[in-house]
Amino acid sequence: MRTDSLNHKRKTSNERFFGKLEEISVPTIIDYIIFSCIVNIESDKGSAALFFNDGKLSDVRLNDEIDINKVDEIINWKKGDFTFCKWGKNTETDISYLKDIIHFTKIIKGKCKLKYENNKGLSGNIYIENGYIKDVIFNGISGIEGLRNFLLLKNGTFITEDIDFTDIKSNMNIGISELNRLIKSQKNSDMDVKKLNNAIETLKSDLGDGLISCDIFQTGTGQAIASFNPQPKATALFERLTGQIQTMLDGANFLALDKYYLIDVKGDTLAVVLQFDKYQWAMLIDEKKANLGLLLNVAVPNARKALEEAIKG
Repeated sequence: MRTDSLNHKRKTSNERFFGKLEEISVPTIIDYIIFSCIVNIESDKGSAALFFNDGKLSDVRLNDEIDINKVDEIINWKKGDFTFCKWGKNTETDISYLKDIIHFTKIIKGKCKLKYENNKGLSGNIYIENGYIKDVIFNGISGIEGLRNFLLLKNGTFITEDIDFTDIKSNMNIGISELNRLIKSQKNSDMDVKKLNNAIETLKSDLGDGLISCDIFQTGTGQAIASFNPQPKATALFERLTGQIQTMLDGANFLALDKYYLIDVKGDTLAVVLQFDKYQWAMLIDEKKANLGLLLNVAVPNARKALEEAIKG
């Protein structure tokens, strides 16, 4: 099948093709593809993606399962919609297919910088390499919290702004399994993500350059749910330390740990760990740029209030 067989279908200016399985069958689509691309199919029988590397069918997703042998089921689909775009700079895809793009970069051993923007002023980039998200920036928010904001989006499109980027700024390494856990935790969380980000912005505003880093994490798992200059090793340390302090206080029949604890460490740095029912908020503070009075009388009370509002939703 030649390109002009599909050209009468709806097509965007960047060579994104749309069609219906009632008019063009899955076997015909497979025979047509001679380049690298992802074909996304939405049918009455499910959701699927066909991954092509230089025209060769290299893998298949059927709903949430990756298995190339599933193509035998998909080729029998008679009703539904499909879309695809030749892979390269300016490739366009729906944001709901983010996991497909991640898997595709693993197949082709490549990378891409995805750009998003809408008419409401929201914009951001996701950097993906060889099956892993390497960096995220969303409206100035980076890292995990930036990715969480992307996951709040219900619709829209990504454009591959670059397929050979060099401007990675973080050490993120999130694959599909980690992304699935993040999505699940976000769905099951009692946290309002927008208010969660506002809580961090409040702390940054109160402390200015005095805030070195902070991580809000789940008690028991140590899983960070929002961060500023994330410190995963410090988060793991504070998670263990909090448990040890509580155990020692209980063992000595002493008063229980209350709203926070503070540790003065070398390098003119204070470590503060706020306590909540299911969460903790660890902060590293530069003593030269934020005095103790500002920290305890302004920043900590405001931070507590902001996070409690986020937890209530």
